[in-house]
Amino acid sequence: MRLTDRKTMILTVFTLGILLFSLGFFSSKGLLSTLMENILYKALTNESRVAEDLQLALEPLGFFPLLSGEIRGVSLSATRLAFPAGPVFEDLSFIASGMKLDLGVLLFERRLEIDRFERADLSFRLSEEELTAAISRDLPHWEPELRIRPEEIILAGRINIWNRGFVPFQASVRIEQAAANILRLTPTGFSVAGLDLFDKLFDKYRQELTWEYPVHLPWPLQISDLLLGQGFLEMNWKEQTMKGRDER
Repeated sequence: MRLTDRKTMILTVFTLGILLFSLGFFSSKGLLSTLMENILYKALTNESRVAEDLQLALEPLGFFPLLSGEIRGVSLSATRLAFPAGPVFEDLSFIASGMKLDLGVLLFERRLEIDRFERADLSFRLSEEELTAAISRDLPHWEPELRIRPEEIILAGRINIWNRGFVPFQASVRIEQAAANILRLTPTGFSVAGLDLFDKLFDKYRQELTWEYPVHLPWPLQISDLLLGQGFLEMNWKEQTMKGRDER
């Protein structure tokens, strides 16, 4: 796009914004807020490979803060949502008191580039099937199956013991946050062919059975809490700190 064309488009958007800002006084919410909801919704669906029952709402917008990319009050929910490089998030719920985005990228490229959130809370579920599929992509020779219960996580599969062939194993595992957006599964117990391994042999295979998984989320958020449910892991996220940015 030539510079003159870009300036013309910016002027058009600015003029349209003034009109919508004026018309906004005659509605309870404002046409400017409705327009931005539609633009954000389309950008989000364009960037998603799955978007089911997606709902997005904004609080009434101020025109001049919007020119600098400031949006106050945003909420989002979806039954299922997934980005191209990540898993499917289920029962997603998000709310933030504000966010700062690149308005030019949103208007001209129809995509979201968010610089920061203010007082943000995101929660969603990762199913045991999604996590099993992620482990399978990294370690297909395991033929893994992950089972999540409120009281425990069990990982089953096959492992090569003493280079004499693959035998079935089952491990109880602990899940924890390894970095801002990285999960780590660490075995706490290990049995092969139904037999518990003695400590020295368990220590030998502990590292091999430790698995880390970066959860792809193209927003400046970081993990704040993990909860186990029946067949799923519930993840809670908050606005990213400077330390969290360094860990990404």
